[in-house]
Formats: sequence, C-alpha cells, structure tokens
Amino acid sequence: MKPPFFGTKVLDNVGFHKIAKFIDQDALFASRWQFKKGQSQNEWRQFIKTSVLPLFERLITRCDANDIIAPKAVYGYFECRKQENALLVTSAGKGDKIYRFEFPRQRQSPNLCVSDLFPDGFITMQLVTVGQNVIEEGARLFQDKKYAEVFYLKGLAAECAEATAGYCHELIRKELNADQGRGCRFSFGYPSAPNLMEQEKLYALLEGGRIGVGLTETFQLVPEYSTSAIISFSPEAKHFRP
Repeated sequence: MKPPFFGTKVLDNVGFHKIAKFIDQDALFASRWQFKKGQSQNEWRQFIKTSVLPLFERLITRCDANDIIAPKAVYGYFECRKQENALLVTSAGKGDKIYRFEFPRQRQSPNLCVSDLFPDGFITMQLVTVGQNVIEEGARLFQDKKYAEVFYLKGLAAECAEATAGYCHELIRKELNADQGRGCRFSFGYPSAPNLMEQEKLYALLEGGRIGVGLTETFQLVPEYSTSAIISFSPEAKHFRP
C-alpha cells in the first residue's frame, strides 16, 4: 500500500451534506440526547419517528443553512519508521524534521504496541473540526435561557465532529484503495495512545491553524468539537489496552 502523496491537504469547506451520512443517529438519540429510557424496541422506533426525527431534521436544517456547524479537515501522509515502541515521523517539505511518537506496549500477550501497526513506511494523520460558530451559537442560546436547545446543539456538534472524522477517514481509505471499512483511528489521550502531549507533534505536522484549530497549554484542541487521530490500515490494527 502506497500513499498518493506525501504532505498535507486541507479540506476547508467540507459541507454539511457530505458528513450527514456519517452521523450515528443511534448514538446521538440514545446517548448524547439521552432519549433512550427503557422503552421496548417498538416503543423506541415509534418515539424516534414521531418526536426525535422531527427535532433532528429541524436542527440540522438550521445548522446547515446558517453555517452553525461548518466541518473542516486537514489530513496528510508522512514517511515513518518504527524504532522499538516508537514511530519516527518525517515532516514533508523543506527542512524536513523528525518527530518521535512513543506508545506503550501491552504487558500481556499478544504484547501489542501502536508502533507495530505501521509496516508500510508511512503514517496517515487527520485533524477535523466543526468550527467556532457552534460554540458561539450555544452561548447565545444559553444567554436566552434556551437550555434544552443548548443541550441538543451540543450533542449534535459532538456527533458531527465524529461524523467529520468518519468522512475524512473514508476519503483517505479511498485514496489508498483500501478495502471497505479498513483502517483504525488512534487518538491521543486514549488507552492505546495515552500520552496527550503527543498531540502537539501531530498538530505541528498538520499545521492545524489552517482550519482554525488551536492547541491549549494542556494539549487540548480548541474549539471544542475538534478531533485528531493517526490511522493504521494494517489488517491487524485494533484498539487495545496496554
């Protein structure tokens, strides 16, 4: 497997319609919006049809029409090589710089480490956001004491950030001619890649400021509802706990 280029590409105006099919409605309705309250399957399906879907459709129409949720992404392919539990990643362009990413190894069999999952000499990274407008809209609704609308908007924004990550992942998969559904995303701060400080290196490689994303002193992405990941397309790639 070979990448189509080395370097980065900015998707400055993804468009709400492109991420719509990646929105996990089950997760949004049941978990983020907390509508699932022990109903039977038939009751749940009927409730979604009569109450939840109309709310969802009204909200996404308003968010799309007013650019409240504005998905953007930057992704890239970089040369990398494994060094024990680390990956040495080379920036693209003039003044190539090597960034060292460290990962823990499982203590128990099969003793996996994220660094094992990049055998092809390259690594893929992505950074996505739904923008600042949704934060400002949430603040405005809060000022107007429309607390339920704030809750629904925040849930939708979080799910749209995941949907944008899914859209970008799918685009990368197609560029690599990888099989449907292939590729595992690893985000810093989670068990397989727990060191959130490594976010700073990913951010530098992708130059996240180009899509309006910043990084705090504690290595959190801002604005809220922004996510990042490295992606392995190895058939053995999976999430695990060290």
